[in-house]
Amino acid sequence: MKARQTKGLDAEWGFHLNRPFYIRTKMITGRTVEALPNGNLVLRTIFKDRKPQMFTFSGIAKTIESIEYPGKSLDI
Repeated sequence: MKARQTKGLDAEWGFHLNRPFYIRTKMITGRTVEALPNGNLVLRTIFKDRKPQMFTFSGIAKTIESIEYPGKSLDI
């Protein structure tokens, strides 16, 4: 049985596992996605190390997960 990968690049999905990242727009404003406690997402000005704006990729669930709200994730 092959061991599950827990770090490094997931070649199938193109994400680094367990490495925080921001989801930014390509618009001039450079806003980023921020998770809200109710599960909604909004675009806001980016603030470095603001947890509601940070996400990680789960190689096991194949989802993007909120760092601030661990039970919330985006389906890919």
